[in-house]
Amino acid sequence: MSKKSTKTSKPKAAKVSKVKAAKAEAAAPAPRESRNGIPRPAAESICGSVWAFLDANKGATANDVIAGIKNINPATARTQTQRYKKFHS
Repeated sequence: MSKKSTKTSKPKAAKVSKVKAAKAEAAAPAPRESRNGIPRPAAESICGSVWAFLDANKGATANDVIAGIKNINPATARTQTQRYKKFHS
């Protein structure tokens, strides 16, 4: 026969909530810069790679982006070039 424990366990909810809060804080993305109603895309995204190309090549056109980045959708290159110009206007 086993004896039942008479000890009451402490609630673990406080510890769990601290862990969840820490994960949520760590997972929260950094605020993105926004100008003229256009937010800057995340650097690791496809759009971010277009913006990085445009930052490195001032005055580049959408055709330069298409030629400079392999496997980029031409529509994405054109759209992001225009958004980049509006962001910096």
